[in-house]
Amino acid sequence: VEASWQFVEPILDAWKNDSSIKLFGYPAGSWGPKEASLLFDNPERDWRSPCKNLTGEDTYCEL
Repeated sequence: VEASWQFVEPILDAWKNDSSIKLFGYPAGSWGPKEASLLFDNPERDWRSPCKNLTGEDTYCEL
């Protein structure tokens, strides 16, 4: 547990002290914020969302 805090605490401190770091919220049960797609270099790549295939909607679905 102590070792994990050595990793997590600097992240929490950065969020608290640097207002330029953005946190993106998203609805519970969803697959995350749309900004997560920006992690990919290639615009043709994206996260796999089974909800889109099952319901035609990618905001929320219960699997």
